[in-house]
Amino acid sequence: MSTLHRARWAFILIEAALAAAVIVAAWLVGQLLLGNTDFTATTIVLLVVWGGVFAYRVMRLRKYTLTLTAEGPILHRDGAVVTLYWAEMEQVHARRWGLWTRESLVFKPGLLVAADPYRGFGPGVEAKLRKAGVDRSFEPAMFFADWRTGPLGAVAVRGQS
Repeated sequence: MSTLHRARWAFILIEAALAAAVIVAAWLVGQLLLGNTDFTATTIVLLVVWGGVFAYRVMRLRKYTLTLTAEGPILHRDGAVVTLYWAEMEQVHARRWGLWTRESLVFKPGLLVAADPYRGFGPGVEAKLRKAGVDRSFEPAMFFADWRTGPLGAVAVRGQS
């Protein structure tokens, strides 16, 4: 029996806000380096740019879904369907950034196919997805607030041993 999970709103909003803040900060630094001192127009543009990037990231991240099956997780993201297998799980990888820890479940490379079989991947898209590690890992916190206490945590512990 499979269960479909969507990305959590808390995760989406934090990711989108951070992405938008980085873009706005880079744009602001560029304006200051160019000598633009008209901060009224800059403030309006910054709000529009931040809102646009934020909305784009929210719409994109909201499309991510995770289906848990007996064989393994199936992840839909970035126009791709990634099929991973519990038997091929390698580790739980934790990255620490200050007070924030991001954990990923890492597998052997899984099956990566285009979500739309008629269009397929564009030129170079599959290579970019593989280089980014989309076919090998996913962040369970994106879909579960406390993933270690649920069934996914039990499977992860078994996979590590």
